[in-house]
Amino acid sequence: MAAELRNYDPSWSEKFAELISKGLGGGDETRSTAEWGRKLGNLAEMIPPVGAAMGANRGQRAAERGDFKTAAIEGGLGMLGGLGAPFSHLSKERAILGHAPYERVPGMPKEFTLPSGETIQAKPIPGIIDAMDDYAKSRGQKAMVPERFEPLDRDRAKQIANEYDVAPMYDPAAIASYKALADETLGQFDALKGRGYEFDFMKQGPDGGIIDPYAKNPAMGYKDLAENKRLQIFPTEGGYGTDAAFADHPLLQQSGRSFGDQPATYNDLFRAVHDAYGHFGHGNAFFRAPGEERAWGAHSAMYSPEARPTMTAETRGQNSWVNSGPHAEANAKASGAETHFADQKMIGMSPAAQFEGAPKLRPHGDPYVGALENAFVNPFAAWRED
Repeated sequence: MAAELRNYDPSWSEKFAELISKGLGGGDETRSTAEWGRKLGNLAEMIPPVGAAMGANRGQRAAERGDFKTAAIEGGLGMLGGLGAPFSHLSKERAILGHAPYERVPGMPKEFTLPSGETIQAKPIPGIIDAMDDYAKSRGQKAMVPERFEPLDRDRAKQIANEYDVAPMYDPAAIASYKALADETLGQFDALKGRGYEFDFMKQGPDGGIIDPYAKNPAMGYKDLAENKRLQIFPTEGGYGTDAAFADHPLLQQSGRSFGDQPATYNDLFRAVHDAYGHFGHGNAFFRAPGEERAWGAHSAMYSPEARPTMTAETRGQNSWVNSGPHAEANAKASGAETHFADQKMIGMSPAAQFEGAPKLRPHGDPYVGALENAFVNPFAAWRED
């Protein structure tokens, strides 16, 4: 996926919205004023003469880029008298070279700062999104991506934490789901390898402990993956579960794949693909409660209904317990080493935990799906910002 953008010249409506935004903010554009600027700009564009002029402007610019599909939709409907207003966000999306667009998903921070002081834009990693597409195609499907991440629902998180807390350590009914999880995780891992991504185990120190190169901030893994196409993973043998029932756990079996020259279990692969597809691949380099919820929402979309109950237990269930369970207050400020982690269980989560609060999805590479809905259901939805 080509990540380079063409030089983007804002349309008249966007310039108008920016002027309104700065006027509302007394000269400074803030998140709230920007949102209202876009809404008022959208309303102005729905006035037939204004919409016609702005639609013609957008259509002309899209045609100059060679994007005739967008030119027809935006320019044509705009010239009919403002009907093209809800589509005006497409010009910028379609400006990505060589691939239908996938930029930062609204609803999460736009940037993060590393311990070095470097500020990085929270954008998807193109190669990982390509791997996501490859995996979906291998299953005869279309990759699905979030339209928007909604804010974390703290009450729902507490309910999920309680569900995980009271669940048994071992439920034999979950075995089939875990086997599906292992099989699908293997395919996702192979897709990453096919795109040139490599994974290594974190090394063991002289004292026998695991040396975490990302200990100061897990977001450091984003830069490693984006720039070097490599990521170090905490090994399963360094910490998983102690219950005897786990001996035959499907995720603890050897996967037939290796990290470097060391064989990896299915659980090692799952840790790798979850960091890649749930966190860093979408630009979600955040590991507190909201970031973990977003990671579950994005990554769970890649799993089948058979695998989803246990995938949710391994991610949303455990993370809800950590961040909203009995040790939530202490964990909120704890380092990784000080965090109270959930017991490793072998269970599947309820349908409510699997689906309630999940982000709305759209097919990757088809922004027109969202645009059509915005045009006829909620014309302001395309301008909602995090």
